[in-house]
Amino acid sequence: MRIKIGRIRFHLTRKEIARLTVIPTLACVLLLFYVNQKPLYKIKSTITPSNPQIENMRRGALKNHNRSSRRVIRFHFRQQQQHSAMSYHAKIAILKSHQFIESFINEYTLKPTLFPKRWDKLNKRWKKPESGFLNIIKSNIRKAIRLLSGNKTKLRKSTLEPSMARAVRFLLKKLVVRIQKTSGFVNVSLIWRDAGEGAHIVNNITDFANIYIAQEKHKKTQLMIGRMDEMVSKEAYFTVRKTLQNKIENLKGSLILNNTNLNSAFEVIDPAWAPETQYFKVPKMRLILLFLISFAMTFLGIARRHYKEVSPS
Repeated sequence: MRIKIGRIRFHLTRKEIARLTVIPTLACVLLLFYVNQKPLYKIKSTITPSNPQIENMRRGALKNHNRSSRRVIRFHFRQQQQHSAMSYHAKIAILKSHQFIESFINEYTLKPTLFPKRWDKLNKRWKKPESGFLNIIKSNIRKAIRLLSGNKTKLRKSTLEPSMARAVRFLLKKLVVRIQKTSGFVNVSLIWRDAGEGAHIVNNITDFANIYIAQEKHKKTQLMIGRMDEMVSKEAYFTVRKTLQNKIENLKGSLILNNTNLNSAFEVIDPAWAPETQYFKVPKMRLILLFLISFAMTFLGIARRHYKEVSPS
């Protein structure tokens, strides 16, 4: 195989072509072995948002109505469809929201589970971070940034407990929420080191989502009732006050119904269970980058050797 780089031409032997293919492949295999050294499990759960189903309008259902009433009915029907679609996607978006994940971590005290190396089970307290070379570099970089920014205040000692922002980022990185295009069901999956523990977390996420959404609805309705009470006290017209009072009574009735009702935001179709087979992780971007870098480095080494042979001593 002949290659030309500028004025230099050289011929690649079979051994050199084998190096260009074998070395990058070996590097990628080693990366896969390193990534999958620790056992990981992918735990899945299938759920569906419990939205009120809006049936499709049959053809010829509005024959007996006049044109204006047909337009009004069709408009109302489209609004209902849009509202159901918005509530469907809003419920799914809650599962990946930072506020929901933070509440979930606080409710089940998941920080020791998320960071087991930093947690002392016997004494039930947080350990000191390991004083390694990388940690010293990180602390020095933080000090330098603080001095350059103009903050001359003394640096406080970092708390032993990991921050909530770090815990939320860690759990969101492991959690995947996807909608099935054909059926519309939602797959909640988690990549975790312990299969049983991961299944417990996924099932708890669904249970807590139902409680969280119900609490948020309760808060919103209470705020609306409070605002309407203020409007009633300020309103001078009797008819407007009467309509507002009726709305307040309806909202209070809906609050009582929500408290007594057992309707959940999500229905579990297939709960999470502990898988026996290990999850094989394939980092695609890392593999591509490593293959390209190792190929370029190997090629540069071969080209340098040929350049030395061709160039005069």
